[in-house]
Amino acid sequence: MSAVAHPTGWISPEEYLEGAFGPDMKLKLPSALGGVFYYPDVTVACDPKDNAKYHRERPALIFEVMSPDTERIDRGEKARAYHEITTLKAYILVEQDRAGITVLHRIDNDWRQEMFEGPDAVLKLPGLGIEIPFNRIYERTRLLTP
Repeated sequence: MSAVAHPTGWISPEEYLEGAFGPDMKLKLPSALGGVFYYPDVTVACDPKDNAKYHRERPALIFEVMSPDTERIDRGEKARAYHEITTLKAYILVEQDRAGITVLHRIDNDWRQEMFEGPDAVLKLPGLGIEIPFNRIYERTRLLTP
């Protein structure tokens, strides 16, 4: 899986990352967690067998854009649930009120947290070959303008 930046214009997640789906695609949690569904802001699924029409079960990446109202759930309940998805390589939490991203990486059976901040930052997921500059992530906001 890799991402290639488009030189001009805003692009959707589906155009940026192969296998990406926006918030209309449901994510079904493992049956051990009750088989409940969430609607992540972006889900990246690379398994060709994970092809149900209205949901995915084996994502490689999950992105959530946090608001003050959702941060507690995104960092708590959803993080704990998403950690149970064996195919998940990273859970990316994007802040909407400032230029900041927290990445929870799966390394073996452990999770590590990495933070990226500031207008010149680049979201890097080296094990996946992904680098996305913050100016692309936050381009439709006013967070990077002085």
